[in-house]
Amino acid sequence: MTVDNETRLSDPSPIPPGSLDVTVEPASASSPAAGPAASANGAGTGAPGSNEPYRLRGPRRRFTIVFGITATALITGLAVALLYFKWYRTEDYSVLIVAHAPAEWEGGTIVVTGPALGGDGLSAPITRTNNLVVRFHVPPGAYALMVHDKAGRPVARATNTLRAKEQWWPLRPPGTGTGTSRPAR
Repeated sequence: MTVDNETRLSDPSPIPPGSLDVTVEPASASSPAAGPAASANGAGTGAPGSNEPYRLRGPRRRFTIVFGITATALITGLAVALLYFKWYRTEDYSVLIVAHAPAEWEGGTIVVTGPALGGDGLSAPITRTNNLVVRFHVPPGAYALMVHDKAGRPVARATNTLRAKEQWWPLRPPGTGTGTSRPAR
């Protein structure tokens, strides 16, 4: 025995417990469930009076797709070119300042200032997690290094003018002295 939708809607049978009672309308000519046969008679084509929205067809549709792909490619190309240009013009910070602080300075701060850094310069805390060593990568130039203890009082100061590819150890572990290592020529 077959039951069509209209008979089922007019003669509801008891609903099993735990299920939801959902009423389903029969498919209209413009719904996707109606299939291609409904659009063959003119319904669902986006024509005036139909329920389906208007869709681009032919050359305008092709132009819209090509324009979207071209715009996306152009924006992506410009973003990549801008990032490459910024990367290409960025200076390499080839000078390394390494400060090894004694254990009594733990919790203090090391501050590096210089004209090449501008503003307040660079600062970093002295912690055991870094083995009481603080590293700064900076461009070549003149620098002053100041160490402040936990209370903010200055406890050490060192200055030096550094060239490219140099390492400066203004605070070395006890017994090793201080100095600048220059690259071999």
